[in-house]
Amino acid sequence: MIEKNLADILPADIEALITNAVSEGTTLEFKRELPGGSDEAKREFLADVSALANTSGGDILYGIDEDAGSAASITGIGITDIDSELLRLGNILNSGLEPRIRYSPLVIQCAAGSVLLLRIEKSWNAPHRVIFRGNDRFFGRTAAGKYPLDVQQLRRAFTENSTVTERLRNFRAERLANVVANVTPVAMDAGPKFVLHLLPFDAFFSDPRFDVDQQLPINHFRPLTAGGWGHRLTLEGKLVSAAQRDSMPTASYMHLYRNGIVEIVDGALLSGKLSNDSKQRRIPAGYFEQYVLEGVANAIIVLKQIGATGPIGIGVSLTNTKGMLLGIDEWRYQMQQSPVLNEHLFLPEAVLNELDAPAPPVMKPVIDLVWNACGMPSSLYLDADGKRRPSN
Repeated sequence: MIEKNLADILPADIEALITNAVSEGTTLEFKRELPGGSDEAKREFLADVSALANTSGGDILYGIDEDAGSAASITGIGITDIDSELLRLGNILNSGLEPRIRYSPLVIQCAAGSVLLLRIEKSWNAPHRVIFRGNDRFFGRTAAGKYPLDVQQLRRAFTENSTVTERLRNFRAERLANVVANVTPVAMDAGPKFVLHLLPFDAFFSDPRFDVDQQLPINHFRPLTAGGWGHRLTLEGKLVSAAQRDSMPTASYMHLYRNGIVEIVDGALLSGKLSNDSKQRRIPAGYFEQYVLEGVANAIIVLKQIGATGPIGIGVSLTNTKGMLLGIDEWRYQMQQSPVLNEHLFLPEAVLNELDAPAPPVMKPVIDLVWNACGMPSSLYLDADGKRRPSN
């Protein structure tokens, strides 16, 4: 795979593959021509793509000739209507693989001709099988090329995918149990809390180790509620918390783990300090939505700086919520709501496949669940894309 974001790949990067005679490998393959229209050519294309998705992801470059597995020359794809060709390839992939894979195309205009790069994402919904015209085969990939998965390898692929999800959810459940018990990295007041977890899948698969002892963006590596804050290294990573006076409990913190996990805990949102109602315990709806979207945005900026990648699970939780109502202008909206029935609102994880993808549309259904918990159909403040509605 070319170690660059797609948007940053230049003709010089493609030409460097030829100059340096870069070899094909587990995540890189060269093809002289685009997939043909015969059934056999389509099956070969589907096998190539699914093998990458089932293994580590990677790049297939069309319009590059190879010699003994090394990039030899740019031949070009010789296509003038690239949009039609991309549509054709997309239709083959969508109808020929189950489940569908995620990929991104890029056409690079080099002096010797145009090259089509297909970037295939490593799939967390693997294994994918080729189902074209009655085919029912699974493929993986090594440095030597693709190969059909045998029964044991298939069993391992299914188990691996479920294990990542199980580890992610177990980690989150354990951390939430600690937060409910008020066992947190820094002392906090007992009481209801807002909790946000960003959980890179890689943290539960390959267990990466990022450099957290670096200058992180001060406007984003910060607690959600704080006039000032301080940070320190911990056994797990790096912690930033709201400034404490005379050993008083902190109101909020963000904890960045060395494997890329981010935990944000805030005790101010549900404390009643942001509500005008001193008798009824409320979830301030506007502030809650702001905390979700701002917390996710801040954490993603931090994760991108340390080099983490998607996909990531995003978990939103509210503790000690039983009997709470949403803090909204009920007279203005003329809507009847009901108190929360649940002791805690541990909401299902949303999945953001790429850190550059917009998060609000992914988080909107999760936010709506809190409105559902109060007997209301959806957020009054956010549109379908998770953007703030203009106030009348």
